[in-house]
Amino acid sequence: MDRREALKRLALLTGGALSMSTIAGVLGGCRAGSAPGYRPQTLSSDQHELVATIAELIIPETDTPGARAAGVPEFIDRMLTDWMYAAEREQFLQELSRVDALAQERFGRPFVRASEEQQVQLLQELEQEARQTEPRRVVIDRATGQIVDGPDTSAEDIAQGRPPRTLTVELRPFFRVMKELTVVGYYTSEVGATQELRLNLVPGRYDACVPYDQIGRAWA
Repeated sequence: MDRREALKRLALLTGGALSMSTIAGVLGGCRAGSAPGYRPQTLSSDQHELVATIAELIIPETDTPGARAAGVPEFIDRMLTDWMYAAEREQFLQELSRVDALAQERFGRPFVRASEEQQVQLLQELEQEARQTEPRRVVIDRATGQIVDGPDTSAEDIAQGRPPRTLTVELRPFFRVMKELTVVGYYTSEVGATQELRLNLVPGRYDACVPYDQIGRAWA
């Protein structure tokens, strides 16, 4: 399976089209994985732990490793650092702070110190909020990644033979972004592709119709 086909399948898992930044990151080779001594580049240590906790609740450890063991938090940090526009990154970090603020308001403690039941409850509320909230379309400067006050001039630039200076992007609700990055990071990791999914490096005969209970897992 090539990367583009993988992206189509990952979009189905996340329930919609993937963002341009996520597609660019995956096609550009961004992968989950935890190198020894990895130090977050964009996330602080507290933010990294918060991201890891949320990701593990989205894809927990069962009979296969969860998001944390697959290196999903490191994938998200790399995406924030190297592939997201500044406006996307800033919104994500602001929303991370909001998650902790909501946990403090509801439960009297930061999210990572709340009980699992409380954590799940809050994430379910954020998921419901994300379903009811439309993405905010903004125009950004391609060079800086920051929001600009004005129209998207990319079509005009291209017509005039100039490199496009602006781009319209969607700033989506936090939980949609977090879920997308978690799922994409997990299933493009070695753990996700070889342990959660079944992997056959040397395919044998082609069976067009096989009962699912004989397979047990989807194929990578």
